[in-house]
Amino acid sequence: MINFCRAIAIFAVSLIALEQPLCADIKSEVKFEKKKYANRRLIVRYKNETPLKKIQKAHFSAGAHIINSFTIPENTDLVEISKGISIDAAIDFYREDPNVKYVEKDVVFHAIMAPPPVRAPTGDDGDPARNKNDPLLEQQWGLNNSGQTGGKAGVDINAFETWKRTTGDNDLVIGIIDTGIADHPDLRSNLWTNTLEIPGNNIDDDNNGVIDDIHGADFVEFDGDPTDDHGHGSHCAGIIGAEGDNKFGGRGVMKDVKIIACKFLDETGSGSASDAILCLNYFRDLSLRAQSPVKIFATSNSWGGAETSQALVDAIQEQQNLGILFFAAASNEGQNNDIVDIFPADIPLANIVSVSSIDHNGLMSSFSNFGKRSVHLSAPGEAILSTTIGNDYELMDGTSMAAPFAAGLAGLIKANNPDLNYIQVKNLLMAGGILEPGLVDLTISGRRIRGVDNNGLGSLSCKDQIVSGRLSPSWDRLVLPVGKSLILSAININCEKPNGELVIPLSPTNTFLTLQDKGQNKDSAANDGLYSQEWSSSTPGHFEFMFPNNDLVSIEVYDLSTMKEYKATNEIEFAYRKIEGTSLLASDDSLHSVDMPFPVMFGGGSTGFERLNVDANGALSLTDMHMIGFNNQAFPAEDLISVIAPFWDDLRPDSFGGNIYYETLGQAPHREFVVEWREVSHFASPDGITFQVVFFENSSDILFNYLDVDFGLEEINNGANATIGIQTSPEHNILVAHDTPQIQNNTAIRFSVAP
Repeated sequence: MINFCRAIAIFAVSLIALEQPLCADIKSEVKFEKKKYANRRLIVRYKNETPLKKIQKAHFSAGAHIINSFTIPENTDLVEISKGISIDAAIDFYREDPNVKYVEKDVVFHAIMAPPPVRAPTGDDGDPARNKNDPLLEQQWGLNNSGQTGGKAGVDINAFETWKRTTGDNDLVIGIIDTGIADHPDLRSNLWTNTLEIPGNNIDDDNNGVIDDIHGADFVEFDGDPTDDHGHGSHCAGIIGAEGDNKFGGRGVMKDVKIIACKFLDETGSGSASDAILCLNYFRDLSLRAQSPVKIFATSNSWGGAETSQALVDAIQEQQNLGILFFAAASNEGQNNDIVDIFPADIPLANIVSVSSIDHNGLMSSFSNFGKRSVHLSAPGEAILSTTIGNDYELMDGTSMAAPFAAGLAGLIKANNPDLNYIQVKNLLMAGGILEPGLVDLTISGRRIRGVDNNGLGSLSCKDQIVSGRLSPSWDRLVLPVGKSLILSAININCEKPNGELVIPLSPTNTFLTLQDKGQNKDSAANDGLYSQEWSSSTPGHFEFMFPNNDLVSIEVYDLSTMKEYKATNEIEFAYRKIEGTSLLASDDSLHSVDMPFPVMFGGGSTGFERLNVDANGALSLTDMHMIGFNNQAFPAEDLISVIAPFWDDLRPDSFGGNIYYETLGQAPHREFVVEWREVSHFASPDGITFQVVFFENSSDILFNYLDVDFGLEEINNGANATIGIQTSPEHNILVAHDTPQIQNNTAIRFSVAP
């Protein structure tokens, strides 16, 4: 799990490094840190052939000291950068090292729940241990819904009928990667016990790097006691495996199961990517140990965030290699995950199951994220009764509750047919569910989970149930430069099995593209029912792909070589456009697509762009159909073809009454299209700023207007922490400012294509 010898060797060198002057090419100024990074830690992965001495020298030069070294991903270190050194400068230093495969910040994730929890009523006598088995079972509508909570009868997993076939298997182990698990009477009998560890002797008997890990591990305190001090993890654990048939509370989806805890979220519900990776390493080692290997079938992961980690992706990929399913909560912002990235739920790996929440009527919960191309299925997640700390039972809302509900049913599927692999179980979860009209366009399957049913429905009784549809691209319309590859992918399954390759017609060429299930492109595993193919065009033009169910994708291919660089003019009269505007109802880190009233001749090219993507963080693009994000960059910006950046920073448009507005002014052929960030705040300041971008009909010119760029905080005022400029292509860009306060109130910048 952790390479302690390597960590000690590098740490010794790094201690010396901290006493030495910094290398000349490492900047000493402190840059204002963005909101998602609450630490000064980096994850650095080296190429496999890199000698240890070169790694030691790199950490020495960066002024970094080692915290941990991981087995998976291999050759990967977690380091902390010394105070006084810019994190961005350290990242640049590592990226310039040819031995480094990648470097990234150690991002922070959070438990996904819709607080506050509600303590469950325990009966007339106030005692959950009454003379009745599972006295709170009546409140668990997700197991059996007769309308007792005011919902629609039958909207449940049909637990009683499913339990007639199987109640689980005590040899199946499900990991809870969360805030830990409480010592609760409804959980004790189903907790996994490490038979190779002697309790309380303060010795690592099984030599796995964790002392006294009897029921799991804690990577907040780095010990073997994953006791829950928050409640979230215990609630998730009870949904899967509360004991049942006893005098306490309700019961879990699985009566027979073993649950193992790995705690990486602290008492506030927060934890780092590096500690989540330690949990995945811990479970990997348990699965592969020579003596008494642990049959971990799945993990429940009710946490996430807007930023991903490649090291986390690599660690989850290793779980896939071991055949371990990874259930992920889709998150609770009521947003479309096809547009707004949520990780780890949106990671495109075959073992990940992204789960949204439904209420007792079978409707998508108002708080639940969704995604026709990215969220696999729906499960009960609203007013869910389960165990929590203090021997209590609480009702909680969230996709956090839906993910373990799906994981528990997956365990029943596996117990009912042990020969099924992880792909087949995942497919049965999707195909065996109940189609709900209100879910059809909100998830990949359009279904809510169901254990057993009639007419071929139900995951344990599935027959001739087909799920087929486009996965990527997620947009119906997009633009693409000549020669740029696009991955076309779709799902096509019949119950647990792949349902055959898909042939996609392409017009106007009257050709066909065959999507294949070979574990390539976005398809991380062969024969999983996900079909894909790569496509690009060597010439500009308009192309249309017809996916199953008459699902049309239109692609405009343009010639990037015709795009010209802009020049900036500051000495112009300030003329702010006063608009009322239509609000985008933007939220933090959101992305919005707007149809333009006229083609925009961006970059002076021959193609008129007709759709504008507006990022909440003060940036726009006419070519890129994905999040630009809060982490502003100098040009050329990574992973972006083009970006228009009037004030690219970590903005919060909806926090204190502000938002983003748009409006068309004037009459054709001299119209203007205005996008205005009005009274938008910064994550570090509640004070708002106001600025706008103006596009002109029949012109490639772009105008930035700055009415007020003063947040009341020196570190971020006047663009001190922002990127300002325009990138028409990675090769052509103009950078007015990057992390320097170079703009003022009541000023403007007009950009024109360079001759």
